[in-house]
Amino acid sequence: MRPATWAQAWALLSLLCGALTSAAGHPWQVTLRYGPEGLTLVKAVPLAAAARNARTPGLEGAPLKLACELEWLDAAGLTLGRVAAVIPLGQRSPLLDGATASGLGAQIPPSGVVVFRAPGPEVPAAVRGLRLLSQGPAVADDLAPRASELPAGFAAGVHTFWLPGSDRTKTAGVPVPGWVGSDKVRSSGPDTNRLVLVAMGDGYTAADLAAGVFSNQVARFFEHLFAAPPWSAYSNAINLYLVNLASPESGADYEDASPAAGGTLKETCLDARFWAGGVERCLYLGGDGVGRAIAAADAAAGAGLWDEILVFVNSPKYGGCGGTLGVSSAHPLSDEIQTHEFGHAFAGLADEYDYGGSGTNCLRSAAPNVACIGDGSELKWAAWVRPGTPIPTPETAAYAGAVGAFEGALYQAAGVYRPMLECKMKSLGRPFCAVCAEAHVLKLFERISLIEEARPAPGPIEVLTNAPRLFAVSAPAIPGLSYRWWLD
Repeated sequence: MRPATWAQAWALLSLLCGALTSAAGHPWQVTLRYGPEGLTLVKAVPLAAAARNARTPGLEGAPLKLACELEWLDAAGLTLGRVAAVIPLGQRSPLLDGATASGLGAQIPPSGVVVFRAPGPEVPAAVRGLRLLSQGPAVADDLAPRASELPAGFAAGVHTFWLPGSDRTKTAGVPVPGWVGSDKVRSSGPDTNRLVLVAMGDGYTAADLAAGVFSNQVARFFEHLFAAPPWSAYSNAINLYLVNLASPESGADYEDASPAAGGTLKETCLDARFWAGGVERCLYLGGDGVGRAIAAADAAAGAGLWDEILVFVNSPKYGGCGGTLGVSSAHPLSDEIQTHEFGHAFAGLADEYDYGGSGTNCLRSAAPNVACIGDGSELKWAAWVRPGTPIPTPETAAYAGAVGAFEGALYQAAGVYRPMLECKMKSLGRPFCAVCAEAHVLKLFERISLIEEARPAPGPIEVLTNAPRLFAVSAPAIPGLSYRWWLD
């Protein structure tokens, strides 16, 4: 497959999965724990009737997209249906904070928790089990591990799980340890037609919550996010839930030193820890942390109604990571880190910075903001390039604000190109470039409809002579949005 077709292939796969969801019937959310001992089913639930979101959270920005075949089983073990599923694996480190680079910014931990959504049978009550067959990477990507490098739990083979009755009903009582409660703090419209974010904290004690330490940090982040494009124009497309979790201790594991050096462990709700994947600045959730975060989001917004989870950790140390969910610390650059990681998880953007490596080979990626050139393929963002802009584009003042093809991206100083000289995916403190901002908007429009209601309902309508009929639509309150009416 030529490099020009990788992004198209992933887009086709995404559309196919969406089509399967509609054709196969009712969507489900499946949570698995993996490790050297194998795979364990944490929870499998059919999504509520109102849940319109059968898209897997964090799939676009996952370092590895694992293609699987999923069979739904009845009580006798007979197959009710067979569908394709894609599981996101791995996490990405934030940009370096003036430190020396050590390895790539993407890791696949040997153990962890993953969540994915997939179409199921039309009658959810008939499901008693599921069978999973992992097939390898879904998309060609030179940075993704080979099949031989997959975590042991996902080694090729058939995994069969049976669902106890409790896994198919909403958990009663406290959904996760430390649960204090949740609030919908931003409502711009129905959750069924909005980007629904769930923010939660780790390492905040009951006293921290009472003092507003967590809620103030979240408020600062969203003020930061909505202050710049693209979200300055699309903030009314977002709904936000706030989950309050009270940890016994403040902070995160290994703030002071690495695990090998005897770093301090903290007792927190989501088990946030530095040194995830062996990278100091990679702050992510260990143990059951990811599973608990997913359970908390389900309890707050409803399974299938939330799109992304953002975790804020009460630690002043620089760090963060993105994977199934985005994690950042309370460092002064945390707002920038969380926004950068959101670019991965939501918009499927690649890192544009390099580690000064000497490699010059083209690194294949489906991300919309990195590409190879000179192989006869069209530049992914060619529509943004003005006539006369040289390709490759020199890094001079004359092209500081131009869209072109600037060399250096995907952790490599040569051989891979990015759209603009500076961008938030390359350097913290910069705005998203035009191409990356557009990627956010395109993903948003995949998840919401710009027409929320039409009156009368779509379909054949009888209009009598000399009998006026009112036609109207309602839409999200997005600045600059306009509509055109015409007769067919």
